[in-house]
Amino acid sequence: MRQVRPEIGEKSKLIRHQKTVHEGRKDYACTKCEQKFGLEHHLLQHQRTVHEGRKDHLCDKCQMRFGDQSNFRRHQKTAHEASDSSTRWRGATEKSYPNEERSSSEY
Repeated sequence: MRQVRPEIGEKSKLIRHQKTVHEGRKDYACTKCEQKFGLEHHLLQHQRTVHEGRKDHLCDKCQMRFGDQSNFRRHQKTAHEASDSSTRWRGATEKSYPNEERSSSEY
């Protein structure tokens, strides 16, 4: 049996977790489409990003925009932190030959 996550400390949070995760309840329906959500803030986020087209999170490294902060953070980690560390590992080679194509096995 799966253990309940320790950060679900308050009874109200535990009940919400049980309803949305274990019972699969989705009590918040979008009025503009068929989609339903278990948490109100997920519905509000959906409405902002999908129906209003808002993308409030701007990456200062590549100018990509994201409507969801978690997607923005994932982008930063996968696109920039990974490339920063791999660039350090490869050293100056990539900077010396920026147009040279490399096979994935070289990384």
